[in-house]
Amino acid sequence: MNKEELHQLIIYQKSYFEIINDFFIKFVGKESKDFDNFNEIGFYLKEMYEKNKNNMPYFSKLDQIRSDFLHKLTKLYSTESPHVFKSAQDLDVFKINLGGNSRFLKTQLNAVRKSLLLTDIVLIPDPILPWLEKERAEEKFNNIRMIEAIFFLLHLRDLLTEDFEVPPFFIFPSWEKLLEENDSYTKESISTLLVDFFNFYMDTSFSNKNDLIEYAFKNRNEFLKDVENKRLFIAPNGLETFDLRKSIDSYKIYTQENRTDKWCDQYLKDDIQIVLNGVSERLVPQFHLFDNSKAMKSNPYICIPEHAHYYNLISKMSWSFKTEEIIDTQTQTLLQVISSQRLDYLT
Repeated sequence: MNKEELHQLIIYQKSYFEIINDFFIKFVGKESKDFDNFNEIGFYLKEMYEKNKNNMPYFSKLDQIRSDFLHKLTKLYSTESPHVFKSAQDLDVFKINLGGNSRFLKTQLNAVRKSLLLTDIVLIPDPILPWLEKERAEEKFNNIRMIEAIFFLLHLRDLLTEDFEVPPFFIFPSWEKLLEENDSYTKESISTLLVDFFNFYMDTSFSNKNDLIEYAFKNRNEFLKDVENKRLFIAPNGLETFDLRKSIDSYKIYTQENRTDKWCDQYLKDDIQIVLNGVSERLVPQFHLFDNSKAMKSNPYICIPEHAHYYNLISKMSWSFKTEEIIDTQTQTLLQVISSQRLDYLT
């Protein structure tokens, strides 16, 4: 990688942080460092809402601030993202690729900080971009989720200094939502991964997703028993739950808290539907993790136990040959150890 490409990458990231920091200050009304944790922001925003709930100009101003922010980010992505993605690809250093889902919260922040002890650079799929790529009509609290990601990203600003020859981290635009919607290779690969996943662990030979769905509904008890015995369905924060009924109920509670009533009415009708949808939601980020790691010649890095569970399941499948040995056993062990929350003091 030449110095010009590296300089371009650094400039892009500085511009990115200037845009998200400016938005946070304007939208929230304070700097991120004024808050000790995100709960304080939630209470503050709720207080401001109650104070201004009859003040329409206040909300019009917030809408304009959000619109300007999305416009600036979109312009940055459209002009620079292909170049900086390639620049990150060309970095000839030890790289790890954070993955497992598209959110960036305290756990991911701590994982990045700890991994700096081991790596040259941590590649972070942009957690804000998914909110721009498509309308997330199924999600509740869209603005809050986006501000939450920005709050934790801004904790990395202190590392944007000239002290490093190579930036210790890089937030790259991965365009995962658009690929899921429009890219035939991505759509076909995700569908294949889902079918291969169940074929491998249930000793079946489905040729497509429709065959899998038909089998699951026709052989309900056998299907659910296999899912439970082989731990194929894990609810959010549910790695210690071994009873499938409890896992399904936990998934319902989580989705009812975080998704719209319309989405819940459509996708929480039946246990088979819940299991198939829940597993699919787990596998899609894993596909992107493997795909990004391969494209960027980097090692997969997962910091949440539930995500690691699915990563390990996929790694045992023949499907994982597509990673082309991007990670060796010793490196994987080091990454697993350093991602442990028991080592958060290292941050």
